[in-house]
Amino acid sequence: SRFGKLTAIIGYSLGGNVLLKWLGESDRNDLLKKAIAVSVPFDLAKSATRLGQGFSRIYQDRLIKSLQNKYLLKAKTHKLPCHENEIRRLNSFWSFDEKLTAPIHGFSNAEDYYRKSSCRQYLNKISLPTLIVQSKDDPFLPAGAIPEASHLSSNVKLMITNKGGHVGFLGRGLDASFLKSSITKFVSTAE
Repeated sequence: SRFGKLTAIIGYSLGGNVLLKWLGESDRNDLLKKAIAVSVPFDLAKSATRLGQGFSRIYQDRLIKSLQNKYLLKAKTHKLPCHENEIRRLNSFWSFDEKLTAPIHGFSNAEDYYRKSSCRQYLNKISLPTLIVQSKDDPFLPAGAIPEASHLSSNVKLMITNKGGHVGFLGRGLDASFLKSSITKFVSTAE
């Protein structure tokens, strides 16, 4: 508190989910003026399922490979709930979160982790002015995953675009960025 209030905090993707969950379950945001969340997987179970389907599987495969590499390095210095060969065989978020994420972080299984860690159930409790920027064509979200305004706190502004993918949101000009300008406008607007 000796430094005053931070102007804003921003979370992208899973970080946006964590931020929104924290804002909704905590009243300890007195050091913040505003919050922004971009391309949020509101329901982790539905997003994990979506990432295993169609074109979205490309994202899942790449992200799982990255996670496998990180956990294989971690396995050299830490005891993990499964062996290296099993880590290499994990090929979906459901299997990865079932075998690694959930047990490492004290959840009974992937479903328990997804249910308790999804921000969707906390969106109506957010007291800080918050902007959520979401695209309808986000490959991490199934149809109908973006919450209705009635499920949001009056402090939350939901900006939905038709295009933007997952944290894309490029503007028309080479130097233009829809996302950057939207965040700047929200942060600089008086409370």
